[in-house]
Formats: sequence, structure tokens, C-alpha cells
Amino acid sequence: KFVDALARNKTCKILDLRANKIGDAGAIAVSKSLEIKTSLTDLNLYENEIGDEGASRIADALKINKSLRNLNLGENDIGDGAVAIGNSLQHNTTLKALILQYNGIGAEGASRIADALEINKSLQNLNLYGNQIGAEGAGRIADALK
Repeated sequence: KFVDALARNKTCKILDLRANKIGDAGAIAVSKSLEIKTSLTDLNLYENEIGDEGASRIADALKINKSLRNLNLGENDIGDGAVAIGNSLQHNTTLKALILQYNGIGAEGASRIADALEINKSLQNLNLYGNQIGAEGAGRIADALK
């Protein structure tokens, strides 16, 4: 019901759901509203026990959504979901800030995000603090930012 109401609402611009333990099921529900929601600009899903499945569905929504400017997925456990997020950033032209701190993202996820940075011209703030991207992932990100 909440997600249906959010999808229909035309005035809500900021939604802060941090620390609500929505998990993958909640992230999937939110992603459905992102696919049709046109007014939401800021979404905070910090510390919600979202895994790679939920992150992958949010990534799919980012390919379609044209209103979201700021997305905080920090302190979840998206791990391999970062690959899907990287892929979606190649198509998204509106997101300006993406917070992915403490998510168990490894070198492969960082590499996909780096691939996106070579194409994406809208992202201005990317936070990968506290992940496990290692020297390989950091090198790919650095190369993409040249």
C-alpha cells in the first residue's frame, strides 16, 4: 500500500527510509515505484539490510527513472549488486550523488562502476568508502576519472 501511494503521489520529492530493515523485499517494492515515480529526487535507503537482489532491482529502476538526483544505499550488503548498479549508470543521466559506503563491494563491482563513469556525465558524487574494492578496483576508478 505504501509503495502504491508513493507511486501515485506527485508532490513528494524526498523520501528517507534509513534504518527501517526493509531488506530486499522492501527495496524491490521501492524500485517498482521508482520505475513510474516522476517527482522523487532524493531517496535514502541507508542501513536497510538490502542485498544484491534488492540492489539489482533498484539498478533496473535507475535505467528508467529520470527524476532521482540523490541515492543513498550506504551500510547495506549489496556486494555483487554493484555490478548491476554500474550497468545502470551507463543509462542513467540524472543521478548526481550515489552513496555506496560499507556495502561489501569488491573489485568487479568497482570495475563496472568505473566503466559507467567513462560514459556517465551526470554523476558528481560517488562514495565507495569502506568497501573491498582493493588496488584493482581503485585503479579502474582512477583510470575512469582521468
